[in-house]
Amino acid sequence: MPRNTLIGPGFASWDMAVFKNVQITEGRRIQLRVEGFNITNRANFGLPATTVFNSAGRVSNAGEITTIVGTARQFQFGVKVDF
Repeated sequence: MPRNTLIGPGFASWDMAVFKNVQITEGRRIQLRVEGFNITNRANFGLPATTVFNSAGRVSNAGEITTIVGTARQFQFGVKVDF
């Protein structure tokens, strides 16, 4: 078979961060942060099974996609103190 005959599904993940700086005193501040990973919660599928035949004959799940890569939607909150 020629190269790139089988191409798996693409991978996409949108990450976002929002932060607010709050001045406490001169030279001191607090940063409030919210970060989101894979905010669209898109499922990213793995590559299809590449084994078609083995010593027992044809493999039943040849070409099936049975895995997911990446993670589900995640958020994290943080506070940073500068002094």
